[in-house]
Amino acid sequence: PPDRDGYEPRMLELDHRRKLPPTRHAAFRPLLRGARRFLPLVDRLEASARETPAGRRRVLDAFLTVWGSVIDAHLRATEELLMPVTLDPEIEQRARTEQRLLRSMANDGFRVRSDPDPVWIANFARKVRRYLDWEERSWFPRIERSVAADRLRALENAIRRHEGAHHRSDA
Repeated sequence: PPDRDGYEPRMLELDHRRKLPPTRHAAFRPLLRGARRFLPLVDRLEASARETPAGRRRVLDAFLTVWGSVIDAHLRATEELLMPVTLDPEIEQRARTEQRLLRSMANDGFRVRSDPDPVWIANFARKVRRYLDWEERSWFPRIERSVAADRLRALENAIRRHEGAHHRSDA
């Protein structure tokens, strides 16, 4: 049942049912799956900007808890596995710049002790969503078009190994 801020615990759970776009190479599916599971919490964070200070604080805390285990792990995987096969320096620079910005904003969120600024919360959520959308619509397709099939298969295997190691370390 919701509390007085409209907060329901189930609203902060990761969504495991989101479908992946069939057009992406299998190499990218684990990365897409992880990011898409996180999107409902991004939506919840943005919506919390209209809540009471206590409601915003509760949602931000939940968001940042998941941040470390899901999104920061996702960003590390893209740095380690996708940056080396990104042939376009502008795309690589954009990825690095946006990842740095998101990490900086997450660190700012960890430092907030009381009432998170609603404008900052909404902005952070929009930037996370925009970055994840950019990965899916621009960066991943650019890699698909520019990397040979055997290199994509090797990338797929590396991503699967990375995901397996990440899930084992979470257990």
